[in-house]
Amino acid sequence: GVTWVKLTNPALHNGLPTDTLGRIGVRVSRSDPSVVYAIIQSRQGLLWRSNDGGAHWRMVNDNRNIDSRPFYFSHIHIDPTNADRIYSLSRALMVSSDGGRTFHPIPYNKLFGDCHTLWIDPDNPRRLMSGSDGGLFVSYDRGRNWDFMNNIPMAQVYHMAVDNDIPYHVLGGFQD
Repeated sequence: GVTWVKLTNPALHNGLPTDTLGRIGVRVSRSDPSVVYAIIQSRQGLLWRSNDGGAHWRMVNDNRNIDSRPFYFSHIHIDPTNADRIYSLSRALMVSSDGGRTFHPIPYNKLFGDCHTLWIDPDNPRRLMSGSDGGLFVSYDRGRNWDFMNNIPMAQVYHMAVDNDIPYHVLGGFQD
């Protein structure tokens, strides 16, 4: 971290957008560390891919549905065994099997919208866990079917505070 290079410097000619940027989500492929994806809030595109560890980039997708609210989502996940199978978290959980060129929403069944987190089992990428505004969901078939984990008491806390009482009280405002 002693020295940094601004990757969006137009003089680098590395393919990244050079306009004003918003939120950026970055992932490196576990199966092929030379493949890196960046979901970038930019007028010049949305999903970018590097095949050389981040030295050079190309825009692969500009469909705003894969990151419908960049200030809120901007997360990309890569299948641990296949660098071309990627998931985008947005209002819907989206998947691409062609390196991000095309995406389609994963069928919901009982899956709730606003997908905020995803875990892909590194030993069995067919097993997924999705955290959304509606709670925790598990799939054993890459998202074709989902089980809602309704035996875990949890909520999405948006704001939290404590008071000055002894003992103190924790106060929270909840989503959905």
